[in-house]
Amino acid sequence: TNAEGAVEFNRVLNGDEFHAWIIPAVVLGLIWVRRGAILALPKGVCWPALGLVLAALALHFLGYLIQQTRISVGAFFLGIYGLTGLLWGSGWLRAVAFPFLLFVFSVPLGPAAEPLTVPLRLIATKCTALLCNGVLGIGVIQEGNRLFDPAHTYSYEVAMVCSGIKSLTTIVAFGVIYAYLGFQSWWRRCLIVATAIPMAVAANVCRLTLIIIAAETFSPEAGNYVHDSGVLSLLPYLPAFGGMLLLGWWLR
Repeated sequence: TNAEGAVEFNRVLNGDEFHAWIIPAVVLGLIWVRRGAILALPKGVCWPALGLVLAALALHFLGYLIQQTRISVGAFFLGIYGLTGLLWGSGWLRAVAFPFLLFVFSVPLGPAAEPLTVPLRLIATKCTALLCNGVLGIGVIQEGNRLFDPAHTYSYEVAMVCSGIKSLTTIVAFGVIYAYLGFQSWWRRCLIVATAIPMAVAANVCRLTLIIIAAETFSPEAGNYVHDSGVLSLLPYLPAFGGMLLLGWWLR
């Protein structure tokens, strides 16, 4: 909200964590798709699930004590999972465990994402420099999370917004959805989701490489255009999603 208390929808839509608003609808949609199999499960009270409810209450109390809202948000989703399992049984808990994992993306990270984004920025910068110098023959110098050509014609800093956290969130969410709908065994599902991390790094390296190629081939302004273009920023997702689908085909 702004100073007047009004909701700034443009700021929400363009925020790094906009996906948090649509994750609950995605979870409900996944459960609805599998409703036939879920309804066929035997229902009954599952008392061990009470432990999940108590753990959620303890987490919420901890979040309140240390004034960390994200902990209370996570406790809220864990509490819903535990309460539904308590009423509908262990079969329900097993059936909806994977969709409920998506609620992780509804927990706001904020500054807490720094321990993750900093290594992602450095990895993406180093891999892009190695690709440009060793494969493409484009002279690129790396200094920390900055890339520039030897003549200093252009310079790009892999800032926090370019850390790959958006692509990581999107690709991991896609992996969870694909694994849940396409496979029954847990080891296959976990393998699909695990590949989302290197795929996200590869997608970010692809985007950075496209920016450098445009700047080297045409002009620094062309590189900035590729950097700012919403359409071109979607291209790196294609090989990432394609790689996960190819892995799924191989697993079958």
